Amino acid sequence: MIQLDSADTAEEFTTSGHALMIWLTVVGLVLLQIGLVTMYAERSRALGVTGLVGFVAAFISTALAVGYGLAFDLLVPAVATVAPDRPLGTFLCCALLTWVLTHVVFSVGFFLLGLAARRARVYPVWAARIIMIGAVLNVVPLPGTSLVLAAGLMWVGFALFSRRGPSNRPGTLAYDDNVGERPSPDAG
Repeated sequence: MIQLDSADTAEEFTTSGHALMIWLTVVGLVLLQIGLVTMYAERSRALGVTGLVGFVAAFISTALAVGYGLAFDLLVPAVATVAPDRPLGTFLCCALLTWVLTHVVFSVGFFLLGLAARRARVYPVWAARIIMIGAVLNVVPLPGTSLVLAAGLMWVGFALFSRRGPSNRPGTLAYDDNVGERPSPDAG
């Protein structure tokens, strides 16, 4: 965490490491939006109204977080360069309310989406539960709290990309040599 009254605050915000961190966050949020659309579009009917409200809240708040990340990356270094000896507290306090509201709507949206997915059972139940738990934990702005939500979303993504499409082959009976079952000769 950066202390706003430290003498080297301006230098911390103008480093290339800070810019890289913000840009990676923005790219991650854009990829999250793509995944969110895929997650909702695949099962939109089954997710119902709760899923729609959760999707819209999560999508809009993710878009706001992208905008917030870009504004933070572009404006804070500019302010830090123009007035390096002034604390950035005034600027950051103005942006704090926007960030808190975005963060709360983000968490509520993902909680509702996880709730709808759990009710509809369109994704693994534990993945939906982990999304809900992660959304609640994500409200607390501490390092690592978003990892639980990310784990649930990765699980849903894995479930989406690993599902099998319909097979063009006729069904056959399988047997296990250890059990001693053999298919009957008249079966397929």
